[in-house]
Amino acid sequence: MLFFAVGILVSSLFALAADNLPLFHSFVKITGYNSEITNRFSGLNGDPNYYTVNVILSLVCLVFLYSTKKIKWLFWVLFGSLSVIGMSTYSKSFLLMYSVVVVVFLILLCKSKNKIRILLFIAVFIISWISFSKGNLTDINIIIGRLDSSTNAATLTTGRSDLWKKYTDYIFSNLDVLLVGRGIGATYLSKGVHNWYIEMIYYFGVIGTVVYFFTLGACFKNTKIKEHNILCYSGFVIVLLMYFFLQMVFSNELPFHLLLAFFILSLPQSLRKEYMAG
Repeated sequence: MLFFAVGILVSSLFALAADNLPLFHSFVKITGYNSEITNRFSGLNGDPNYYTVNVILSLVCLVFLYSTKKIKWLFWVLFGSLSVIGMSTYSKSFLLMYSVVVVVFLILLCKSKNKIRILLFIAVFIISWISFSKGNLTDINIIIGRLDSSTNAATLTTGRSDLWKKYTDYIFSNLDVLLVGRGIGATYLSKGVHNWYIEMIYYFGVIGTVVYFFTLGACFKNTKIKEHNILCYSGFVIVLLMYFFLQMVFSNELPFHLLLAFFILSLPQSLRKEYMAG
């Protein structure tokens, strides 16, 4: 988990260097990096939306590592750096999911009853809020502006809701597509659906989607949930929520995201209790 978070940070720094070094940029752009097209930072991913999932999942991993005392001061360095970089994506979903991660972290701090950590967290929050209220946090202001300008569902979801309606109308008006899908080789209906769940029905149908989930379940059949708490479920829940806005069936990142989420879910109970005991 630590290597994943560090890898996302290092790759992000490479992308930042590419913006300022023309020769380096020509080397980096083969990864799909295209900030000049989106005007939003996306690391080396090439798409700020998919990059956002990596950053959020990295933050979840860091919170888990910190809560089990696997990292200490390094947590604050990595968490702070990834927080700043994540805001530069101008992603509405990042701000919403980041808020969830922060709330989870605050709950863990309160349970630990460590006054120094709690006071440090509150101090950082107050300073950040003052800076935001004065308009100093440009990236957050841009994200808030994108949310404020969302006057309807289509604008709020950046046109995704219209795509979802188009696909669901097509699926439910064709019984064969509903049952078995159009097949893996099928093309999109003009544009991608930007929803993993609808995308599965479109390609696999209801029958194929059930088989698809059974296949995924078989990969993690030995996963045993040792303890039911907010931390062990946070990674998995966040991934599934963010996939609601992304098409992931053919994404190479899908297995890595699910692997990390299930890894957090199934870690031994003793590791999770180390933090509480401290």
